[in-house]
Amino acid sequence: MQQKKVTKGQIGRIVQLLVSDTASFADAQAFIARHSKKGARKPKTDAVGSKAVALAARSRPLADGEYLVHVGYTMPQDKAMLEAEFSTGGVSELFYGNYEWQNHSSCAEIDQTPGDRVMLVKCFERSMTSEDAIVEMDKLGYRPATHLEAYAFAKANPDLQRQFWIVALGSSTVSGGRRWVAMLDSGSDGRFLGHDWFDREWSSVSRFLFVRKDHEPAKAS
Repeated sequence: MQQKKVTKGQIGRIVQLLVSDTASFADAQAFIARHSKKGARKPKTDAVGSKAVALAARSRPLADGEYLVHVGYTMPQDKAMLEAEFSTGGVSELFYGNYEWQNHSSCAEIDQTPGDRVMLVKCFERSMTSEDAIVEMDKLGYRPATHLEAYAFAKANPDLQRQFWIVALGSSTVSGGRRWVAMLDSGSDGRFLGHDWFDREWSSVSRFLFVRKDHEPAKAS
């Protein structure tokens, strides 16, 4: 049975749908479905449509609270170097001591190839746990930022942590029997690269750092 092809014009329409202010990702998916042959196996050209959706999503303008940040997925593990970037006495030992950081399950398969990532600073304006925050933002197409991504964000946007503290839930390390995550903060002595407890309930003024998943490179299979 001959498969129905996705034309350039249809791909263009998918892109228009996704970059518009009123259309949604579902609108583009519905458009692809309407132009696919009913009852047929998924054609190879479905991959073309999927690539068009991905490209359009990556080209979506930054929303309020989003920032384009270059992430190198590395950071110094030397106390003096980190304090030179933040402040003397303002860097937690968890970042330069002999501690192993592990990614949260929601970040287990991320591609850590250096490059640009779209990050969102989110305040829920209500109390919630770390896991609740991760689940809620996953539904909106975001995952929590790791400590390496938080480090890159702090370098790119140093003044934001002077306005409010920002937590990265995407990776953690264990010390004293507790699981700790990275926190960007500040005080009279300067900017801090600190930590806080993952298994706590966060207040309504807490802000979290997330990464937009549709802007990440595809994980190699």
